[in-house]
Formats: sequence, structure tokens, C-alpha cells
Amino acid sequence: MVDQTTLKIAIAGFLHDIGKFADKSIMKIEEDYINRHESVYLPSYKGHYSHYHAIYSCAFIEKYKDILPFQFNDPKWGDKDPFINLVSGHHNPETPLQWIIAIADRISSGWDRDTFESEYNRKTPIKDYLKTRLFPIFEQILQEENSFDSSEDFSFRYPLKALSPNNIFPDKRDEIVPLDKERAIEEYRALFEQFISSLSKLKHKKENLLLWFEHFDSLLMIYTSHIPSARVGDVVPDVSLYDHLKTTSAIATSLYLYHSQTNSLNVESIKNYNPQKFLLLTADFYGIQDFIFKTYGDTRKLRSKILRGRSFLVSLFCELGADLVCKKIGLPHSSIILNAAGKFTIIVPNTQETLQAIDQAED
Repeated sequence: MVDQTTLKIAIAGFLHDIGKFADKSIMKIEEDYINRHESVYLPSYKGHYSHYHAIYSCAFIEKYKDILPFQFNDPKWGDKDPFINLVSGHHNPETPLQWIIAIADRISSGWDRDTFESEYNRKTPIKDYLKTRLFPIFEQILQEENSFDSSEDFSFRYPLKALSPNNIFPDKRDEIVPLDKERAIEEYRALFEQFISSLSKLKHKKENLLLWFEHFDSLLMIYTSHIPSARVGDVVPDVSLYDHLKTTSAIATSLYLYHSQTNSLNVESIKNYNPQKFLLLTADFYGIQDFIFKTYGDTRKLRSKILRGRSFLVSLFCELGADLVCKKIGLPHSSIILNAAGKFTIIVPNTQETLQAIDQAED
């Protein structure tokens, strides 16, 4: 089962960039609050602080403590660092646990961030980051003959709205990208207010934190899947904030278990990229087509119901299989990075304890 420190690491990974969802104007953060936290959470270069979203993540935990689980503001939850320091310290890490979130963030960003290679591309200036909208990867796939050297080469964007049957498709750039900063802020504010309203209704925050976390995962997927993870510079903003948060959480959790189980929970070992610290565990429902489309006997008139039922059963078996593996290893559900079409993939720590747990789950 998942211990409390592992769960704390997983949720901190999921929340480390929540400050990109709402800036100081949307959450109405006082300048004094920002000034008091700059030296604690922000990196400094040539006398100037950067990555202010880390402070906004901190403010989110404190401002909405009444609708978040009480553990988030309890300094005694789990081992070592307070939760709020894990969420906010990833750009200025000091302790081993803060470095785990920081390294997971960097690995996740290295996986999912592509850059424009052209020397003449127009970088997105920091002042326009709120106007950046998520690029669809399909445009690059379907038009391979075109070169995408700058953001102007992309004709489509996703709307900054919650996932729904109407909002799941991209639209023409001119219809999506706001003309000014004020309109961009209003779009973020409207989405954030919907998110907070839904967050206040999540169940089980007092009775079962692990179950609440599963609800929260689904909520973040709805409200952050159309927010770009990277919004400035020459980065191609085609990866959602939700996907970045999920992979960061999965990497951080396995990284923590690896160093805990190998007695190497120190900054020097955590920063060492040489050891093979992770495994990708993949499971497959073999014979899925034969199972779904096997003979119907005298039930031809119920064919569509039987197909749907068997497809659902395949999905259910995979959900239960992935859940069993995670419980045996001691991972939360957030370590499952893919579960579709009869297959699932989990990021797990490369330790002897993990291999034994996998054997037990397989049996």
C-alpha cells in the first residue's frame, strides 16, 4: 500500500506547477506575500528573480486550504519537508525531497518539450505568456510536408476551456488567440473559477486522501488539458499542463522509492543521472480481438450489447491489473501513465523490492 510520504511526493509533483493556472492577478496575491517568498522559492540570476509561478503554487495551497485536504497545510504530514515546500521549491531546491520534485520536473520537461530550430523564429516574449494557447500535434502529423519553424506556421490552437464534447477540438488561430492581455486574463480567470467551484465539491478529502487524489487527478485533467505547460521562449507549446504534471508526479514518486529503498536519499545521489533508476512496466491483454468477437450463439440480436460489455470488461481487467501492481509496489494511481486499448504502462522504481512485487502481482 502507499505510505503517507510517498503519497505526499506524488501529490506535490501533481501540484508543483499549479501556479501556471492562476497568476497573482487571478488569485489576488498581495505584493508583500510575493516579496516575502522570493528568496525562499525563486532562483536568482544577476540579481533578478524568475519562475514566479512557484510562489503562485505556494499561494494556491494556502489560499484554498478550506477546500483542500488538511494535510496540505499540516507540517507533520509524512516525513521531512512540509508539503508546501515540496510544491513550491522545485526551482530553488535545498533538501533531498525538494530535489526529487526538481529532478522529476526537469526529466518531464526534457521528455515533452520541443523547440523551434530556426534561427529566425519569433520567440514568445514573457509579457505575452497568458496569450499563448496550446498547439495541436495533429497539425504537424497531418502536414508533414510543411516546415514548422515558428509559431506563425501553426494555423490552429485549442481553446482555453474545460474539456467537453464541444471544446475538445482545435479551431483557427485567429478565433482562439486573444487579441490583448486583458482578454487573456479573463479567459484564465473564468476557467480557474470553474475549477475552484468543482474543487470545493470533491468528496473524500477527510475520509480517504488517496481516493480524493484520484478525483483530483480527473478534475485537473478536465481543467488543465488545454493549458500549455511551456508558454514563453522558443518552446513549441504542444504539451498540456496536465500531461506535464502527471509525468512529473509519476517520475518523482518512483525516484523517491528508488532512493528510499537503496538507502541513497541524499542530494548528491538524487542529482546523479547515471544509475538506471526507473523501469517502464507494460502489461498487455493478449487475445483481445478473439475475446471480444468470439461467437455469439443464439444471441445475435444482442450483439451490440455483448460487444460493449466485453470491451468494458477488458478495460476493467486492465484497471484492476494496474491498480494491483501499484498497490503491491506501493505506488499511487498517478504512476500509471497509460491505460488504453488493453494495455497499461507504469513508471516504477528499478529496485529488488519492485521486481518481487511485480512477480507477486503477476501470480
